[in-house]
Amino acid sequence: MNIIEITLEYNSYERKICAYCDQRVAPDGVVGIKERLEDAKVRYKDKTLSVWSNEEKANHLINCSLGIEKQIMQYCSINSEDINDETIEIYIDKLKKYNIKMN
Repeated sequence: MNIIEITLEYNSYERKICAYCDQRVAPDGVVGIKERLEDAKVRYKDKTLSVWSNEEKANHLINCSLGIEKQIMQYCSINSEDINDETIEIYIDKLKKYNIKMN
């Protein structure tokens, strides 16, 4: 079982949110999850050990990721389409100033 499949089935929304956020970030900013994963499918299709080299498995994982998105968004007051570079900018600024205390 792949980590995306496990995350879809797992009950931890912390895990789901972390995976979802990671999958939404492209090299040039925040994009839709389907766009991001379709891009990964194209970029890694010729890598023999990559899950993305198998069209059927890649499409299955994209569907799992969309399932995670659906699970998360049912508890959100915004739509997934509203999450973009502009709308997260204020949070990025706050995170840059956030003090992390290490033990």
